[in-house]
Amino acid sequence: MIRPLLTFALFSLSASFVASAQTPDPSAASQAPTIACPADGNLPPQLPSPNGPRKLIPVSAGVAAQFKKKGEAPAYPPNARQAYVEGTVVLHAIISPSGDVESLCVIQGPEMLQQAAYDAVKTWKYKPYKLNGEKIGMDTQINVAFKLR
Repeated sequence: MIRPLLTFALFSLSASFVASAQTPDPSAASQAPTIACPADGNLPPQLPSPNGPRKLIPVSAGVAAQFKKKGEAPAYPPNARQAYVEGTVVLHAIISPSGDVESLCVIQGPEMLQQAAYDAVKTWKYKPYKLNGEKIGMDTQINVAFKLR
């Protein structure tokens, strides 16, 4: 009677040890940076402004594109090229009054292309958007199209 109980106890203990050894640490996964927009639709916190809260104006993707003055073109990821993946990555961005990309996250697009689009857009610089002569931040979407030639 004791032998089957002892065998069961040892088996249960070793199975739980193996399962815990194979389960990834949930805190490690939460530390990995993410480029996806949060499910609630809010962007990551903006950088604090020394002049108080920032004013933002919603600007369409087409209008914001006209204000872009420089930045890297996205590099086509080799694995996406080999898999013939094309598409448009849509990003949500906050552009500071000085024209820097302050906050950025991916809304949608082919997963294999998202990081390349994100990395490129982080380097972009915009002409300041002015409203009534005052520089103001832009809340906009940026569309990055990837097309194989």
